Amino acid sequence: MKTITLYDLQTGLMGPVITMPDRRDPAAPKGFGMKLGRHDPLSRRVDVSTGEVIDYQPPAPSEQYRWDTVSRRWVPTPEAEAMQLADRLARRALVKLEERSGPRAVREGLIAALPDGPQRQRLLELDAEAAVHRKNLAPQA
Repeated sequence: MKTITLYDLQTGLMGPVITMPDRRDPAAPKGFGMKLGRHDPLSRRVDVSTGEVIDYQPPAPSEQYRWDTVSRRWVPTPEAEAMQLADRLARRALVKLEERSGPRAVREGLIAALPDGPQRQRLLELDAEAAVHRKNLAPQA
């Protein structure tokens, strides 16, 4: 079996990997070249002027990532990891809270409809707890 990685002839960026029997001669789709073997599209590309496979560092997803030379990947900065962890914990806490008190819209509707009393007070406490967790949610892009 042959393993071949396709690459874009204009940019040199690696594309899909195909495997085929040794006896078959592959033909690249229009606009693509072929390199024998499996090449990592996130850290390798083809230098279109020489045809050589070279190291490649793609653009950073955002300023919250740093390039890790060992894994050859963009990894979150410690600050971004902390934010992601806080977001996961907040989402988990909100799910548990909604299991106890019902969905947010229902809770808020009951708060508005119930007269002052212990039931309304309990829902207000749950709503305040949810507001604390929502502050830890990561902003959505």
